[in-house]
Amino acid sequence: MSKVIHTRVDDDIAEMIERESSRTGKSVAQVLRDACLTHFTKRPENASRDAMDARMAELARDIDEKLSAMQEALKREIRERYRIPSFREYRIFYDLEIEPIPNNDLDSYDFYSWMLRCAKAYWRRYGKWPTPADARQFGNSSRRFEWPNSPTKE
Repeated sequence: MSKVIHTRVDDDIAEMIERESSRTGKSVAQVLRDACLTHFTKRPENASRDAMDARMAELARDIDEKLSAMQEALKREIRERYRIPSFREYRIFYDLEIEPIPNNDLDSYDFYSWMLRCAKAYWRRYGKWPTPADARQFGNSSRRFEWPNSPTKE
């Protein structure tokens, strides 16, 4: 038994149907019939149980792969965003964004007090107290100052 369904389609869909018809050599009605049958047989309630289980397993694998990739990307983003920078990096940030180094004299008391304020800000933000033993972080002038061992000592 054959049924006729009257419907309107957009111009781009009609062009696509006509292109498929001319490409395959089938009539427009045959192309539409094949499209409907293909859509109908792809529905889960009409597929066999084994094929559906295989498809579900494939989808689960795809989801697991995408989820693990997303989790790794999120972990990388969190690590980069919440990583604790070295004191040297923080000193540069502090100099540019918060308080510039006073009068660029690295041997003055002003520089020492600026470094101490910077170290206290670093400690408040990251919970780590820098030690001047690492000349890469403090520079050579840090050896001239007596640096406190903890943030509470002035």
